[in-house]
Order: sequence, then C-alpha cells, then structure tokens
Amino acid sequence: MYVYWQSQFLSSGTQGEGHWIIPITLCFGSYDVRKNFLLETKSETRDVKELLDSEIAEDKSANSWIKLNVDQAGFYRVKYDELLAAKLRSAVEKRLLSPSDRFGKLDNLLTI
Repeated sequence: MYVYWQSQFLSSGTQGEGHWIIPITLCFGSYDVRKNFLLETKSETRDVKELLDSEIAEDKSANSWIKLNVDQAGFYRVKYDELLAAKLRSAVEKRLLSPSDRFGKLDNLLTI
C-alpha cells in the first residue's frame, strides 16, 4: 500500500490550504512497467497490485524500485520512506534511471 497526499507550499515558506488534481506518473522496477493516474483528493491510499498487473507487482515487489514523477514531468516533489528510498538509491547507482530521474531524486533529497 502506498499513501499519496499533497501539501501546498507557498513562496513565503508557509504551508497553504489549497489542493488540486495532480497527474501522478509511476514506474515500477523499469520504465516498461509504468502507470499514470490522477490524485484528485487531499490524500489517497493505493495498492500497487491495483495499479499494475498483479502478477508483475508480486514478481517484482521484493526488490524493485518505484519512481514517482517519472522524468520529472509533474510540478511536485516526492518523499519516499526509507525502504523505497534505499531501493531507488540502488537503481540510481546502477544507472537504471534516466538522467532527469537521477537528478530529480537528488533534488528531492536536498530539499525535503
């Protein structure tokens, strides 16, 4: 299960109250396994098996990385839990991610 939520941050450094529809892009273990959906509420919980073919999710779930905001296409930041961040770091080190996704991961680490 993965929880998606949104918080608005203003240029003043304060947190706003607004929310909007956010297009989420997700890759699971490779760029060939990709899913797009909309985050339409302030918070949503999604099961990877619901998003992807359940057989693919079960085969890859033990050691696969998950990358949100594929190719930095959306104007949002992603905060990964420790386990997902470690798997993503490994994918970065192995150069499994595109250059823009490697940069995006670094940028997220520096600013969140």
